[in-house]
Amino acid sequence: MRYYAYYLQIFLLLLGGCISSDKSNPLKLFSEHQELYHETLPSNDYVLAMTGQIVDLGGYIVLFAINNKNDLAIYDKTLHCYLPPIGPRGQGPAEFSYIKNIQFADSTRIYVHDDARKEFVDYQFTTFSNDSVQTRKKVIFSWKPMALLAVKAGNYFVRLCAVEDGMFSLADASGKELGLFEQYPPIGENGMDYPSPVRAMSYQGRFAVRPGDSLFVFVPLSAPIIQIFKAAENKIIKHAESIVSYAHPEIIKSGTGNLQSAHGRDNPFGYLSVTGTREYIYVLYSGRTFNEYQSKVFCGRDVLVFDWNCKPVKHYVLDLDVSCIEVSRDNKTLWAAADNPDPELVKYALD
Repeated sequence: MRYYAYYLQIFLLLLGGCISSDKSNPLKLFSEHQELYHETLPSNDYVLAMTGQIVDLGGYIVLFAINNKNDLAIYDKTLHCYLPPIGPRGQGPAEFSYIKNIQFADSTRIYVHDDARKEFVDYQFTTFSNDSVQTRKKVIFSWKPMALLAVKAGNYFVRLCAVEDGMFSLADASGKELGLFEQYPPIGENGMDYPSPVRAMSYQGRFAVRPGDSLFVFVPLSAPIIQIFKAAENKIIKHAESIVSYAHPEIIKSGTGNLQSAHGRDNPFGYLSVTGTREYIYVLYSGRTFNEYQSKVFCGRDVLVFDWNCKPVKHYVLDLDVSCIEVSRDNKTLWAAADNPDPELVKYALD
C-alpha cells in the first residue's frame, strides 16, 4: 500500500468538484485500438506485494514490490520463477530506507532513488541463483532539497522539485547543481498564479527515460498530460507535449495558512505509469474517479502508445486491472502488475 500512499500524501483531501470526463479523456486521440489478453506467469508460490514499478533487464524482471522486509522482487524469465527477494529495508549501508523510484541502467543494474536518504544509487546484480541474489550498492548522487522523484537522463541527474521555484533541478555527472528549469503546468486553464509548490502538489507523477538518450518523459497522475524534455548542454529544454486537459484540483487553505491541493472526488485521474523504449512511450491511463472506483482508481486497463514527439500511435485495451506497466526493449512484450484479485505479474504479447 505504500505505493498508493505516495500519491495519497497529496490527494488525501479528496473533495467535491468535477471536470467533464469527455473533455479530459485522451482515448479520443487514437484511431487504432486493440484488445490484449494476459498470460499468467508461474509464481512458485511467491506472494507478491502491491507493485509500484517494473523494470525489464532482459533475462530478469525487477519489481518494486514491498514484501516483508524487502522492497524489490526479481523474476527469472528463463526459470519462470521468483528468486529470493532483494532490496532489504533498513538503515545499514547495504539497505534502503525508502525507495521512491527504480530505473533501468543495463542488463545487470538498476538505478534506485532512496527518498529518505536523498540518494541516487547504482544497484548492481553480481550473481543470480535460486538460492540467493548477490548485489552491490553504490551511491552516485545525493541532494539536500526534497525530491518528488529523481532519474538519470544521459549524463545528467534530474530531480522533480517539490518546494523550489521550478519543475526540475539539473545536476551534471559530478553532482554539480546546474539550476532550476521549466515550470509546472497551470492549475486549470489559467492557474499559473499559484506558486510552484502548490502546482507541484497538483502534478505528482512518473518519469521514464529513453534508453541510451537524455530525452525523458513526465506524466502526472492528476491529468492526461505528457511532457517530453531533453537534458543537454547543462540545461533542460521542452521537446514535445500532449495536453488533453489540465488538473482541476480544489485549492484550500490549511489551518496554518498554507495552500494545499486536493483532487476532486469526481475528477478522473490521469496517467498511472509510464515506460519508454527507443521508439515509443507507453502510458497506463486510469480515467477513473474516486467516488466510483475507490482504491481501484489507481488501476487502469488502457495503455496508450505515443512516439517521442507525442504523436499518438495505438491504444491497447487490457483484460485486467493493472497498476503499472513495463515494455521490453523490442516492443514485443508488455509486463504488468495485475490485480487479479491478488497482485501478480502478467505479460501481454504485442504485435
